[in-house]
Parts: sequence; C-alpha cells; structure tokens
Amino acid sequence: MEHRPSTRRSARLPRVDWRDRDRQMLAAARIAVQALRAEPGCPARLTRTAIARRMGHLSLIEQHMDRMPRTRAFLASVVESRGAYARRRLRWATEQFRMEGVAPSASQVGRRAGLRPDLATQLAEDVDRAVRSLEPTDLRRAS
Repeated sequence: MEHRPSTRRSARLPRVDWRDRDRQMLAAARIAVQALRAEPGCPARLTRTAIARRMGHLSLIEQHMDRMPRTRAFLASVVESRGAYARRRLRWATEQFRMEGVAPSASQVGRRAGLRPDLATQLAEDVDRAVRSLEPTDLRRAS
C-alpha cells in the first residue's frame, strides 16, 4: 500500500488561452477576408469555411467557435448570402465587360456572372441596370 500512487489527482490548468487564441484567429480572419476579396478573376464567395481554409484553421473554426466570440461575430458580419455573392459577381462581370469595351445583352451579363436561373430572375433589375450602364453613350442618348 505504501508504494501505490496517490489517488488524488491534481487539477489540470487549461492548455489553451482562448482569449489569446480568439485574438489571433480574429487577426488571421481579417487577413484571410482581405486576401479572398483581392484575388484576381471571378470572386470567391465569402463563407466561414472558405475563410477558415484560407487561414489554415478549418477544424479549429468548425469545432471551437463557441470559445472565440469575437472571431465568430466578425465571421458572421462578413459571410455572404447567395444573393449578396451574386450581386458581387454581377458587379465583377459588369466591370469585366467595361474593361473589354463590350456592350453585352442581359443574358451575356448573367452568364459571365454565373447567375443561376432563380437568382437571375431575382436580380433582373440589377442585371438590367448593369446592361444599361454598359451601353455606348450614343445609344443611350438616342433612346
């Protein structure tokens, strides 16, 4: 009996300082969002998963968001809905046509923006506005 280990266990100290981890993840998330928005080509949708992948911490973001409230609030504020993402792609496609000097039809704008049929009908006004903004100035005055 005198050689048996003590049955009393010492209390473990937490191995992770979640406040510090939250601060680090928030800074990394801000950098990841800026990088995703700055990528050339067709814009990528800002989702929690895409941001976490860019940060290199997908599993941490998926499993421990309840312990990082500031990071969770930031991600909730920047994550895009389908509609917001479609509008951003529409702006991108409009700018691409403007740089090319092309006056496209509504279907060409929708196709370049990658709008699905259900979103194309929801964003019909936005598409028409984009097409009107790309018309040559001579045609706008004539109509």
